[in-house]
Amino acid sequence: MPTHKSNRPARDLPRLLQFADDLVSLTEGLLAGTIHYSEEDHLAFMGLLFVSQQLQLLKSIRVLVAHDLGASAGLIARAMLEGMCLLLWCGRHPESRPLEWRANAYIKDFRLIRQQEARGETVPETRKAEIRQGLEQYGCTLWSNKAREAEEQGQNLPSDPYVKHWPGIAKEQMFDEVQGTQLYQHIYRNLSGLTHWDVASLAGGIRRDSTGVCYSGSSPDSSAAALAVGFQSLLQSLELLDGHLQLGKGQEISDLKQRYIRALVN
Repeated sequence: MPTHKSNRPARDLPRLLQFADDLVSLTEGLLAGTIHYSEEDHLAFMGLLFVSQQLQLLKSIRVLVAHDLGASAGLIARAMLEGMCLLLWCGRHPESRPLEWRANAYIKDFRLIRQQEARGETVPETRKAEIRQGLEQYGCTLWSNKAREAEEQGQNLPSDPYVKHWPGIAKEQMFDEVQGTQLYQHIYRNLSGLTHWDVASLAGGIRRDSTGVCYSGSSPDSSAAALAVGFQSLLQSLELLDGHLQLGKGQEISDLKQRYIRALVN
């Protein structure tokens, strides 16, 4: 979807707020019903979690913008954009990547428990059993090459048999794969600067007058950008979920998307 031209923030902000409200209503209506899917459909599982979280995050952006806190809303928008990109990237290989995403959660917990026990902390047996069960079910999808070689040769697996990092590609490459190069270069990078307290990103909020220097984390620009990014992130996540599970909301999603493009995108 084309990105919103955010050089018209004061004019577009009321319409962006309305489109965000419309998308929130559409998403809440979809999630309110009973959604059936197979436990082996890992893209469905991932998509439902992502859409549900994206919904909450867009509602949070809406509240922050209403209180003139656009820069803070931008931090949430960055998280939404990253989530959308990951979901779309996994959706390009639905038979493998969503399962790897699910397995990676158990691997992180497995390593966290090892660290806790190494520090002498007590981890509940129920928690350890839950992680073991998850790893038995999904962990082999992210075995390292060393672990696979050991398994093939009938040897014991390493104490940590999993890949060190997943996914093993840079964010920029992931955005490229889902046709999000412009989003990465012009939106994600800028929002990332604020996340890392980059001076250039903070400089836009500096105000000087006769009394000295102050900082404002608010502007029509930042509010409009956060709403536009949040809207796109939830909309495209919802598109994927609806298309994958055939939930019957495709026409409503398409109509909202087209209205948004006509109203706000050049």
